[in-house]
Amino acid sequence: MGEPEQPTRTARAIRDLARSLGIECPDYIEIHRTYAGFWQRSCGAWSWFAVDCDNRELFGSQWSCQQLLQAREVSAGPSASRATELDVEKR
Repeated sequence: MGEPEQPTRTARAIRDLARSLGIECPDYIEIHRTYAGFWQRSCGAWSWFAVDCDNRELFGSQWSCQQLLQAREVSAGPSASRATELDVEKR
């Protein structure tokens, strides 16, 4: 799989957010939706994840990209089944 010229605007914004949280992230990423349903998400399934140009999973979240980008605080940490999970800090 070759690298396209530019990641999408959403992928660039999520990449920059991930980098601001200390996650090593290549310049090019793609966002893949999982289409997890309500019950799947309530059991911990992610609603999307990011992959690099070699299709390696980098990070993801149960929260939508829009919710993460609009949140006041976002954290990154290990997930039970995946490498790194982005989460909205609840107060």
